[in-house]
Amino acid sequence: VLNAESKNNDAQGIGMRVLYGVSGVMHVALALFAGRLALGMGSAGGGDSKQAMTAELMSAPAGQALVGILGAIVIGVGIAQFYQAYTSKFMGKYQVSRMQEHERTVALRAGQAGLASRGVVFAIIGSFFINAAITRNPNEAGGLDAALATLANEAFGPFLLGAVSLGLLAYAVHCGFKAWYRHFEV
Repeated sequence: VLNAESKNNDAQGIGMRVLYGVSGVMHVALALFAGRLALGMGSAGGGDSKQAMTAELMSAPAGQALVGILGAIVIGVGIAQFYQAYTSKFMGKYQVSRMQEHERTVALRAGQAGLASRGVVFAIIGSFFINAAITRNPNEAGGLDAALATLANEAFGPFLLGAVSLGLLAYAVHCGFKAWYRHFEV
């Protein structure tokens, strides 16, 4: 809203700021959804829009390949999330001189856990798209809800789902630190 990333005030810059806000709201909603699933208070339904989009894409010329490429891109985003968690380069964007030692520690650990959890979710979603392309079945495509349901149905599913839920909450904490202590070049 305050243009902290120094985006232009054109349509693209305003659009990016809107997307940042939507992303924040979605992450809170996703963390709550995962928490409800982990506690057995909800079910993972839906997925129809992803399946319809995948079916439409697969009906296009070279659509099966496009769905596979989309899956590979989503997995690549997941791998990038793991890389960011492992290298902790995100800490270079903080004004660490303003942070107390315990804040630096929490920011580091929350960023690592949150980015790693996002990596898991993106990898699962990407594998759904690749599986849909291989089997030529758009019903195999799924989004976050299907990824979380897949975790829930595994051995120790509630524990895995709880870990991912906590990781997504850690990502929210990471975003909060990023909002408060981000270093900007003006």
